[in-house]
Amino acid sequence: MLCTRIPRPPDFATWHPKVQAAFDYWTEIQPGSGLAGRQHIDPARIVPLLPNVYLLDVLRGARLDYRYRIFGTELVNRVGRDLTGRRLSEIGLPTEIEQVLARLVEHGGYDWRRGPPINPALPKYLTLERIALPLARDGSTVDMLFGVSVFVSAE
Repeated sequence: MLCTRIPRPPDFATWHPKVQAAFDYWTEIQPGSGLAGRQHIDPARIVPLLPNVYLLDVLRGARLDYRYRIFGTELVNRVGRDLTGRRLSEIGLPTEIEQVLARLVEHGGYDWRRGPPINPALPKYLTLERIALPLARDGSTVDMLFGVSVFVSAE
């Protein structure tokens, strides 16, 4: 069983408010045991986050792949195209991102990052802060990743 009761990290107060809200919401919707699934997410409760939200379906096959089920409007604006329905294998994301996602699928937990975008297609003058959080319809097998990404100008 994946660990779902994760305390706030020590640096939580420095996180972007939208990223904090996503983490708190994900923690709040966890059932008594196991992980929350997509069925536990109520978009009406996270309206301010929706432009920055992404949902990735986990596709299990010869190798893990992922497909954007949702790619928020703010993400579309920053990336310059809508990735909804696209597989990450088609997009060609860096190995580092694939490794992070695979770790979340296998072990649960969460992954938070702030820094310049890893994706070479994004402008380096931006700072990206994002969180990726696993979801499991059956409570244990991660089948989706819920996340929020926020872009801010580098200082």
